[in-house]
Amino acid sequence: MFNNALNYVYSNQSYGIKQGDVMIIAPTILNMDDLWAGGVEGNWLAYDKSVWQMGGVSHFPPLKKSVTFYSAVDKIIKMVMNQTNFPQVNQVVVAGHSMGGQATQRYALLKADKKYDANIKYWVGNPGSWAWLQNEIDNWPYGVGNLSSIPKYARKNMTQDSNYYIQRYLKRHLERGTNFVDYLTKINNGQWPANHNLSYVAGVSHQDYPMIAATQSLDFIFGPDINVPRTDTYGLPKNKTHSPHRPAKGPPMSSSRLNLFRIVAWVILAAIIVALIVGFFVFDRVFTPNTNDWDRDYWESDFKRRLL
Repeated sequence: MFNNALNYVYSNQSYGIKQGDVMIIAPTILNMDDLWAGGVEGNWLAYDKSVWQMGGVSHFPPLKKSVTFYSAVDKIIKMVMNQTNFPQVNQVVVAGHSMGGQATQRYALLKADKKYDANIKYWVGNPGSWAWLQNEIDNWPYGVGNLSSIPKYARKNMTQDSNYYIQRYLKRHLERGTNFVDYLTKINNGQWPANHNLSYVAGVSHQDYPMIAATQSLDFIFGPDINVPRTDTYGLPKNKTHSPHRPAKGPPMSSSRLNLFRIVAWVILAAIIVALIVGFFVFDRVFTPNTNDWDRDYWESDFKRRLL
């Protein structure tokens, strides 16, 4: 679908994009149904149902460490943004429609920070559900309220879309999207986030190509700023003057308070000395010396007898 849209862009001179300027990478996502139908090779990844879109791990082939779809996207972007591999590439657009839109939004939310993040854009089209950023929803993939239950790339607590959260946020994609738009505005002090774009496409429902090929979508993906590098804001060195660690200093202590501490210290020391003296006196009275000499006389007599 995106390739068809790109062909239209090539034919429309207003975009100023010619053949070879854009590269599209479209990973094929396979699940266990494809495996059982014989459509998966031995070294291809397959996922259980649709868990791939929420960061789920692969189920085939058997691996010591399973692979998430998100980590695969990480590797693709890292490869593309490597100037040694593609010296002319300055920008990447991660785009998805419907379930692909769900994967795109959740990947953007969970991905690890990279130095080239300022040069990645995300196009999210008609997702069936969203990951909400509020504590009241703590069941991934619908919310991130319980961060301790979300390991890297949300590998636990996977559910399908026919549950409570789908019902809560209505049954139509447009209504759910509108609710999410209102929510983003609310958490941003009533203002639409400056780094987000929002477009409504008239006359299009849950249709992939009409949504992708809409003017609003093409302008966002292939618009005037395509491949224009942005300054990397992550990981830039900061000028800091490192000074040796010094203990924190509190307010100066008053002389009266200092004298009080000295008196208390002397009282404690005097009490310890008195306790030691009393202890020695008591022990001397309680534990008297052994005045019975019968054992001594016995051993002395026995020793003399043996000498004879």
